[in-house]
Amino acid sequence: MSTVSHAVSRESGWSTGVPTWLLVLAPLALLGGVIWAIFAVDPIGRIQGSEFPPVEELSVTRTVLKPGVIELHVVNGGPDPVMISQVVVDDAYWSFTMKPGGGESPNTLNHLQRAIVSVPYPWVEGEAHEVKLVSRNGVVFDAPIDVAVESPRPSWPFFALFAALGVLVGVIPVYLGLIWYPVVHRLGSVGINAVLCVTVGLLVFLAVDAVHESIEMLEGLPGAYAGPAVLVLGVVGTMLALMAVGEWMRGRAAARGDEYVKLSLAFMIAVGIGLHNLGEGLAIGAAFNAGLIALGTTLVVGFTVHNLSEGLAIVSPLARVRAGFGVLMLLGFIAGAPTVFGAWVGGFTYSRFWSLVFLAMGAGAILQVVVEIVRQMARGDSVRRVLTRPPNFASLAVGFMLMYATKLFVAL
Repeated sequence: MSTVSHAVSRESGWSTGVPTWLLVLAPLALLGGVIWAIFAVDPIGRIQGSEFPPVEELSVTRTVLKPGVIELHVVNGGPDPVMISQVVVDDAYWSFTMKPGGGESPNTLNHLQRAIVSVPYPWVEGEAHEVKLVSRNGVVFDAPIDVAVESPRPSWPFFALFAALGVLVGVIPVYLGLIWYPVVHRLGSVGINAVLCVTVGLLVFLAVDAVHESIEMLEGLPGAYAGPAVLVLGVVGTMLALMAVGEWMRGRAAARGDEYVKLSLAFMIAVGIGLHNLGEGLAIGAAFNAGLIALGTTLVVGFTVHNLSEGLAIVSPLARVRAGFGVLMLLGFIAGAPTVFGAWVGGFTYSRFWSLVFLAMGAGAILQVVVEIVRQMARGDSVRRVLTRPPNFASLAVGFMLMYATKLFVAL
């Protein structure tokens, strides 16, 4: 027997007869002992000593304005407790109350604890106000109010307002884009590939836009929430999940014919756009809540033009498919209706964390759809050869620039 074989034999011999469950649990039990020793000995506390300054981190996740009252929703994202000792509004100290409070002393937040800081202050509608929270150790946390507007409260008029806004911005434009289905249905093979490339350009821009908005969400997110990891997990995890679903749908659809394969791709595009529009609705509702958005005709028209192309993206795989009216209505609902729900959530209970999650998922879903479209176009050919053909490359650029131009219009 060789030396290596003898060593392997000896290494495996010591565990002979030991139950598998015991081998699985033994490292976990030992790890528990190590963790207990860390807490018992407290080496970090011994190194810091009593004079080591605490690490304070406080994030304002939402600002609610009521008549004569400013409410700040805060969360302690740092490792150490934070005690709020003073509140400064427009360079003047003001009394405040904090609920639920708790911790080791009043007005103290422990790790990941949430609270609402209420400040009785006669804020002026339409003006900007500077709010600062000061901790016991003198650390200042800014919570500026750019435009003071009373926050909408859950009520039927506001539900109807946000629903109408979501329909105007997200639902109607998608259905208008679906009207292009008969035109796409009459195209030849070259025209179909061109339209698919336009769709790829549109979707790539939407994915980039979603990732950019997700990165902006990271700025005000507590560090303990690990925002970058959530962003990567949302994008990559959604792509992998939809790949698995796509393979399952492709297998079932292939048994029923090529039409069902294309129809399943159209549904995947609608789902990806729907996730993106959900994040867009969250942003719109939150901006309306904060008074940062002028709900004028130009803005609504701008978003309508921007989202009009999403309907074209949905029907582009259906060029050789006879889709009924009911199917088109369902596709439009899947893609557009999430805008309404997002506007409700963003307007009444805005959460930066969940906005990040949905935007990241939307980006991942759209990128997966791009992969599926390119795969369908290639059909055994080289992807590089397909995308670099002059008509296809030009259409790809047209799709991207169309979305870029409408984005500029929305930003006006």
